[in-house]
Amino acid sequence: MDKKLNCVMLVDDDEAVNYLHREILEEAGFASNIIVSDTASKALSLLEKPDREACEQPDVIFLDLNMPLMCGWDFVERLADKKIGDDSFPLIFILTTSMNVNNLKRAVGSNRITGFLPKPLTEEMLHGILSRHFASS
Repeated sequence: MDKKLNCVMLVDDDEAVNYLHREILEEAGFASNIIVSDTASKALSLLEKPDREACEQPDVIFLDLNMPLMCGWDFVERLADKKIGDDSFPLIFILTTSMNVNNLKRAVGSNRITGFLPKPLTEEMLHGILSRHFASS
């Protein structure tokens, strides 16, 4: 890829999915830093106390919806309530196997959700994200 983001966060409770998506991101050269969290609450903690050397704030968060204890929607709401980094909000892409039309409608109606993508991530999806959202940066 011509453009490389500084930091991406994966939030999914499935270890195998996180492994696969990390491999895809690394192979594509999508980001210099990849943060992986297996729960939404851990992801929020990481965003509250970021590793200043590796990643102040992710450019993109790939978020699963169906997770125990705190779902993806709760994560988005809590993230919106917090001030992180320079107060800019990262692009959030729902990455799901959910066939629930209400989830799609909710994502489309949210000003916090940038996209609704089917699992698994693909290199084509990553190219599309870069060209649509980071072409001029």
